[in-house]
Amino acid sequence: MAQGVVSRLALAAAAASALGASAGAAGLATPDLARLRSTGGLALSPDGSRLAYVIVDNEGPGRPTSQVSILELASGKSVRLGGEKEPSSHPEWSPDGRSLAFLGGPEGRQGLRVARAEGSEARFLAPVEWTNSPLQNPGRRLAWSPDGRRIAFVSATPGPEAEAASGDPVVITRYLYKPDFSEGTTRFNDNRRLHK
Repeated sequence: MAQGVVSRLALAAAAASALGASAGAAGLATPDLARLRSTGGLALSPDGSRLAYVIVDNEGPGRPTSQVSILELASGKSVRLGGEKEPSSHPEWSPDGRSLAFLGGPEGRQGLRVARAEGSEARFLAPVEWTNSPLQNPGRRLAWSPDGRRIAFVSATPGPEAEAASGDPVVITRYLYKPDFSEGTTRFNDNRRLHK
């Protein structure tokens, strides 16, 4: 129940800040839509004192970017995980609430990371690969074990036909009809399989 209230409050705050920055006397115009930000995910800490949230930003060229921040509910202080242009997503609190696991990191070193509850000392644990396969629905991308000592995560590995698809000539076994945002800009499948 409390998480539902916090979710609605966070969505309302994100919408109000985005609209407040772009709406003037003329109202909301079409170019303003690119500047709107949205909330992509929420995770309330087990003790209810912190909220990890993802802001998806459409401003700028290319695809939308997402960044994880931690809001301390008592003080209203918010801390972003990573640098300004460093993407991150899928926050998950440890069972004891002392750590936050998430996916992200700097370009070329993205993967599973864990930060302290206040957002400091984010460390890299493992690389995470993804796929543009149209059949990708893994559910949760990562999850803590009940004792908080292990993290399960979903990553992709090359399928049996990946070698043929990267050779010369390229062998195409699957074609993507009308690829969407999650599948990338290519019409050819990358032949990777998801594993937990």
